[in-house]
Amino acid sequence: MISFDEAIALIASTARFVGTETIALADAAGRVLAEPVTARIDSPRANVSSMDGYAVRDADLPKTPAALRVVGTSLPGNGSEGTIEPGTCARIFTGAPLPRGADRVIIQELVRRDGDIAVIANGMGGDRYIRRTGSDFRKGETLLAPGKLLDPRALVAAAAADVDELEVYQQPRVHVLGTGDELA
Repeated sequence: MISFDEAIALIASTARFVGTETIALADAAGRVLAEPVTARIDSPRANVSSMDGYAVRDADLPKTPAALRVVGTSLPGNGSEGTIEPGTCARIFTGAPLPRGADRVIIQELVRRDGDIAVIANGMGGDRYIRRTGSDFRKGETLLAPGKLLDPRALVAAAAADVDELEVYQQPRVHVLGTGDELA
């Protein structure tokens, strides 16, 4: 009889992948990736807000306080309404695409709303609060390498890459045949 450690070493030295299969992303948890996951899209797909606030044109804020007319709302997943023209702004939420014409987001804590007027307070800060198109990853970029265990983080990366199916290694089938009077 061999020891446990010898048995594990023997299995490790002779174990081979048995093949691959394509499965739905929803069924891939705990599996091992056989082919790389390549992004099918840029992420984010457009310039998006990294904070809740107001999308504005920097040119409208040479000094503060400044009052801008609110002309729309931009929500995540819905796109933005209209274009930000001189003297206007749009309410925007985290992850929402920047409306055309906007080049900065003023965080909501620095804005006082009075009906359809947004009053931008003093001290805007230097951050623009914009995540640029493709700043997370670009279309064609490899996000996961073969051999990666598909844990929750890997599955989120694959989903973000717009991948709905993955090439994984087939799961081995193991049969244990136990014999002997020491088994209960």
